[in-house]
Amino acid sequence: MRIPSADPSLSLRVDGGGWTRGWRVGGTLRAVLVETHGADALTLRLGGRLIRAAGRGLPPLVPGTVLRLRVETLGLMPVLKLLLPAAEGPAADVAAALRASLPQAGALEPLLERLIAAASRTAPAPPAEAAALLGALRGPAELTQADTLRAAVLDSGLFLEARLLAGADAAALAGDLKAALWRLLAALESRAGPSARPDAGSPSPDTATPGGLLRGAAEAALARLQLHQIASLPQRQSGTHWNVLIPVFGTEPHVVELRIDAEAGDRPQRTATRAWSVLLHLDLPRLGPLQARIRLDAGGIDATLWSERAPTHAAACRHLPQLRDRLRAAGLKVGRLECHRGHGPRPAPSLPGAPLVDLEA
Repeated sequence: MRIPSADPSLSLRVDGGGWTRGWRVGGTLRAVLVETHGADALTLRLGGRLIRAAGRGLPPLVPGTVLRLRVETLGLMPVLKLLLPAAEGPAADVAAALRASLPQAGALEPLLERLIAAASRTAPAPPAEAAALLGALRGPAELTQADTLRAAVLDSGLFLEARLLAGADAAALAGDLKAALWRLLAALESRAGPSARPDAGSPSPDTATPGGLLRGAAEAALARLQLHQIASLPQRQSGTHWNVLIPVFGTEPHVVELRIDAEAGDRPQRTATRAWSVLLHLDLPRLGPLQARIRLDAGGIDATLWSERAPTHAAACRHLPQLRDRLRAAGLKVGRLECHRGHGPRPAPSLPGAPLVDLEA
């Protein structure tokens, strides 16, 4: 299969197969760039499978980029034309990414369950990438330290492409959740072999196997991360906002959900003088759902906690004086600290308005 363009620098060559029989000339396809291999080779996810591609003088691309392709000819060597994202603009790229991620997105908790189950299984042994992903997760005690929490936010996968563009090497990205998910999926795809790779639109035959269940959980988690990346894109008059998911591996594996916002202003402000707010949510088996809203500005810090269960609410109220003391010890001016029984606001990604129906698909 070839992916030519009027500009030879955009040509790619990949293997074809019978799974392309649903394509039509003039139809458009979307592929996700999984990994680059030097300047002239890359791996794509297209039609539910991973495909190695090669070309000459490719434009700069980063993993996670959604590529739009048009079918030029069919046959044993179908020809696809690479349509440059710039031809449609950023809004079209965002809409394409939403269309690709929304149907597959799921919670991260099933991924934690599958990783733990894989770690205790000897036959068939899970790929090394599964153990590496699980081993990179932080424990609850670690996240009480500011430096470790900062590193966990950086490794949440939200900033993977930005870090790659900034020149981060493999060692720096070893703990990045999104990069680890891509490596795990590539390993599971390679292990499954061609017989487990479905035609487009067909269910995978290995969905009931341990490897298939793990792959499904990883794909859902990856799509969820991509939705949070889309929701964190800069938007006019909305300031800076990051939607972060941090899987935590301990006696009670769970996911910490964060939304970090910096208030928008009429002109750029120094970080030290900007007003920041954080929404936090976690759900532990013994404590139940917990939410918190923290706001920090030049006047000091305010915090409000919500808990649904009466024992948890009572324990949180008892610890408010200790929280006040620790905040003061950190040099912060403490304002209002409150604890309420019930449901608090939960961090949720605010997805940009974009057309989700592709009339050309």
